[in-house]
Parts: sequence; C-alpha cells; structure tokens
Amino acid sequence: MAVNKSWILSSILLSALLLGACGNSEKATEDKKTKEEEKPKMEETSSDTEKDVKEDVKEDTGTSSDGDVLNPYIEEETGGKAEILYTNSSPGFESDENGFKVTVDEYQIAKVTDMDQSTANRFDGSNTGYIVTALMTVDNQSGKPVYFNGTTNIRLQDELTYVPSNTRNFIEEGKGLRPKTYESGIDGNNNMYEDGEKTSGLITYKMTEEQYNMMKNVKPKFILESSASQSKDFKGSGEFMPEKIFEFTYSGEQAEAAASAPQFYPDSMTTDNIADKKMIFEKNDINKTEKIEDAVDIKLVGVQYTEVIPTTGNESRFGEDEMVALTVKTTVKNNTDSELNLFNLSAKVTIDEDRGYTRNNGFAEPSEPKKVKAGEEADRYFVFLFRKDEFELFKQFDMEIGPFFGEKEYLFGEKTVNFQLPR
Repeated sequence: MAVNKSWILSSILLSALLLGACGNSEKATEDKKTKEEEKPKMEETSSDTEKDVKEDVKEDTGTSSDGDVLNPYIEEETGGKAEILYTNSSPGFESDENGFKVTVDEYQIAKVTDMDQSTANRFDGSNTGYIVTALMTVDNQSGKPVYFNGTTNIRLQDELTYVPSNTRNFIEEGKGLRPKTYESGIDGNNNMYEDGEKTSGLITYKMTEEQYNMMKNVKPKFILESSASQSKDFKGSGEFMPEKIFEFTYSGEQAEAAASAPQFYPDSMTTDNIADKKMIFEKNDINKTEKIEDAVDIKLVGVQYTEVIPTTGNESRFGEDEMVALTVKTTVKNNTDSELNLFNLSAKVTIDEDRGYTRNNGFAEPSEPKKVKAGEEADRYFVFLFRKDEFELFKQFDMEIGPFFGEKEYLFGEKTVNFQLPR
C-alpha cells in the first residue's frame, strides 16, 4: 500500500506541535508508530515508462574502466550522436543479503543529440536526451534458485519522481542483464538465477532534458529495489532483498562537493529527497552500551542535531514552521536464538526532566533493517522532530528505548534502556 508523504509529514508536524503544548506537568500525546507496508516489485518496468562511498570517477573521458565506451550501441539504436558526460567506475552500489549478491560495477551518463524522430518521441519529442548505462552483476550463492527482475531506479525530486531501469532499451541483443537460462520471446519467462550462477549485464535509464536538469538541482539517489525472492510469486521479497539507497553521482564537481560535505545519518526525509539538512551539532563514537537482561545489548553510537530544509517543490509539506531533527544512531545486538523485530521498536525523549516528552517518528526513519537475526547486530536509527523556536529552549534530552515486542506480546518483561543524550 503506497503512503502519501504529504500526510506523513503532516503527522510529523502535528507530533512536534503537540510537544510545544506541554507544560511542566503535561506530557505530549504519544503518536502511534506506523510504517509503509512493503510493496513487492514483481514486474519489469515497461520500455517506455551509510553511505561513505568512495568513488573512482572519470569525467568527459568518453571511456569506461577498461578503455571502452560502456554501451556503444546507443548511437546505433537512437540514430544520434552520444557524448559521454560522466563515468563512475566504482560506484559502491551493493546488496548482499541471504547469499544473493547484486552489485553495480560501473555506470556512464551519455548525452545523445540529433536522435531520429521515432526515438525523439520517447524523449517528449526532443531530439536531445540522456541515457544512463550501468553494468550490473548478480551472484546467487543462496542455495536455491532466485527470481530477480533487476529493478532499480534513480530518484529525483521525491519518492514519486524517479527514472526507472530497463534491461532492453538501448541495449544490444544479448548484452542486457539476464540469467543464463533466459530465452528471449518465451511467454511467461521468469528471470530465474540458478544457485551458484554468476552473471553480468547492462541496464539503462532514459532521461529527458527536464529530468536531467531536475537531477542536477537535487541530491539524486540510486535505489536497488526489493525485487528478488526464492519464490516465483516474489513472496517475501522485502525480507530476502531489502531496498538499498545510495547517493547517485552525476559529475566530478558534485563528487568533490559530496566528499567534503557532512555525512548525515539517514532518514526518509533525505532519502526521499523531500528535505536537506544543515548540521547544528553532532557527537559520534559515544559507544555507551546498556543491556536488557542477557538478551539484547543496545549501544548508543552517536547523535546529530540538524536543521530541516525543505527541497524545492516540497515546502508545503512542512507548513510555516522551521524544524529541527534529532537523529540517534544505535546498534542492537541480538543475543537470543530468535529474530528480533526492529520495525516496531519505539523510543521517547524526555525534555528537561519534566517539561514534556516526544516519541520517535517512524515515518521519518529508515525503513531498513526491519529485523535483527539471532546472534547478529544491526544499526537502528531513531528520529525526533521539533519546532526550531522551541528546540532552542530545551536543555536536556533523556532517551528511553523499548520495550521490544514479539508477535503477540512484549518481550523481556517489558524492560527498557535509558541514555542521556549530548545536547
């Protein structure tokens, strides 16, 4: 079920405003933490429709990492002239879950001019457009066959504005990303990768001039969608291959700017491109651990306080108030012999001992990971939002995390852990 983010941020703002109404003896109304349901990606896109990534980039060279244009077929297919604007030979886009590994090994952005008319019709009638070509590798060591459609996208202004991937368009026959058993033209052919199979192929993204210019005015993201499952009907794809989000680089200048910019903790406001951040204060490597019995270790890793700056076209989602986000990074270690659910793990921050409190806002938090496996650990980010004018009055933040919830009841005697946050 798709969720309208306008309603989401209205909920965020309401939560923050309720905190402002708290007096010394009042408590803010607790908002129920909910998140968007998973939506499996089962069909291939129609032909016409923690970042810290180190990049080895080449600009305006017209060559890929092995000295060749990654996709020379573009000119033949479009009837135009292709100019390589940017090459990223080490993007660092990777998903490695449950023995099924997907990597983007390289991508190039090409500007195509003087396209023939039939191709121009696919670029809103313009004979100038842009084609991104990526080389993707799939390595299935999961122990079973895996169905994978290779769906990815480049996110632009928000989560509803994106450029979808394709494994046919502007790609020479036999060069697109396909499993070795794939036979072109067979009705109902599923992209099924045998256990032990490793293969590489091309995927493309077509951009109009309008989309390309929009990309340069936002912080675009590359999305590896949840599009793989060991089930033919793609059941459980969200757990088997959770969505991964990466920064998408389109120029050497942008790459240099990103390398020197603050590294913000992730949240859905920035990953969905509806807001940017400006650092107010951060403290990393706090690394204070509290335990819930012998079952769970929760480590407070760091905190960031940031101004929330709506991106162009998304100002109305935030109303009239300037906002501040407190993002808390924790690591949850599961010492039990069963999975623990992080999806519904909640937290609250008490303000100045008795001024009031606010709950974390699930809609503003990363959607992954939803669980932590037995004997493993996972990062869990909590996001709290405040009106800026009120935030400046607050002196002390005390955070409570928990309790954990199982399938039907609270776990570990409903115990919680507490941290005093740097302010």
